[in-house]
Amino acid sequence: MSDIIPDTLRELFLGASHGVLATTGPGGPHASLMGLAPAGAGSGLYLVTGRNSRKFRNLLADPRAALLLDDRAADPRPEPGAVRALTVLGRVRVLEGEEERPAAAAIAARHPHLRGFVDAPDAAFLLFVAEILQLLEGPSAATVLDLR
Repeated sequence: MSDIIPDTLRELFLGASHGVLATTGPGGPHASLMGLAPAGAGSGLYLVTGRNSRKFRNLLADPRAALLLDDRAADPRPEPGAVRALTVLGRVRVLEGEEERPAAAAIAARHPHLRGFVDAPDAAFLLFVAEILQLLEGPSAATVLDLR
């Protein structure tokens, strides 16, 4: 990720272990809970899905996606209004060949319970690259950062 991103946003983006990925396709919007792992040099987030999944088909047709992250895992019982949510608009690229190895290793290390999924023959490894970050702190305080 770019050096112009404040540490707070970088930490929330790269520190999230799970998020909700939204894609769109002929059937309309589709949301999926995903395990995430930071890509090398903070360049984005790795994801894995099945090649027969709706989200994969959607991303092949339109690589634009949104990712919703929050920091509730850091504080399982936050004060009302204290939760920070980060909506990230970006593009997803399907990794091929040798590009898959670091993604598979990062996902398996961060999410050992997904090892069988990572090793599946139809596993597709993806790189989500952020373009716009919108941080919501409490019910109405929003900060937007355009990286394009």
